[in-house]
Amino acid sequence: MTNLDPLSSAFERMIDLAFSTYSSGKNGLVFWRGIKENYSTEPIESAHWLSPVPKKSEEGEWNPDGSANPLHFYNQLWRIPAEKSLSERSVMQIALNIGQGLASGSVNKRWSLRDFVLFDQLSTGEF
Repeated sequence: MTNLDPLSSAFERMIDLAFSTYSSGKNGLVFWRGIKENYSTEPIESAHWLSPVPKKSEEGEWNPDGSANPLHFYNQLWRIPAEKSLSERSVMQIALNIGQGLASGSVNKRWSLRDFVLFDQLSTGEF
């Protein structure tokens, strides 16, 4: 992906896919593991993370069987920008967690790519 429009479109599609996956009772982690290799881990150099989501408690994110509680999806929205480099994969992981969070009720806003990423070259569409 070489400009903002395809990345933004992929971000929106990922939110919808994750919402559908969670709503249908499918395992989001299994879904993610099956597609994450499609996204580059190369850092996006001409952009940087924004952090619009405040941290909540990490206690209670996981069920005894290892599955995620809805709080996990919310927490990923502050954790990923704080801990991961900015890449296509980490951006798609944000979208995944927005979709699952919306479906579970732990996220109450459909965040956009621009809420999380500030691109230095928006005027040209290149990044």
